[in-house]
Amino acid sequence: MYNKIWSDFHESYTPLEYNDLDQIFQDAKSMLNEKYIWFAYHNNDPIGFLIVFPDFNEVFRKLKNGRLSFLNIIRLLYFKRRAITRGRLLLSGVIPEFQRTGVVGGIMSS
Repeated sequence: MYNKIWSDFHESYTPLEYNDLDQIFQDAKSMLNEKYIWFAYHNNDPIGFLIVFPDFNEVFRKLKNGRLSFLNIIRLLYFKRRAITRGRLLLSGVIPEFQRTGVVGGIMSS
């Protein structure tokens, strides 16, 4: 789905391989939350997606001195689960046949 969406936008687009995508998500695994990855379907076929990262700025604001000392790492792990109340949209996409139909807005409102 990702390759189908982005190949129309860039002339020099290089398709993303599964292994590359898997590595990206493995690297971001500590920051991602499965509750914030949404897909839209039409007749059981995926037509769009949203990936939202938790807004870690809310946690970083609670750390002392802005450094990752041992105590701040413990604070980071504690507040990671409790203090984050907003997210930042990292990536969204809708396949060309369903663009300009409000799919992304529908995903966000659900």
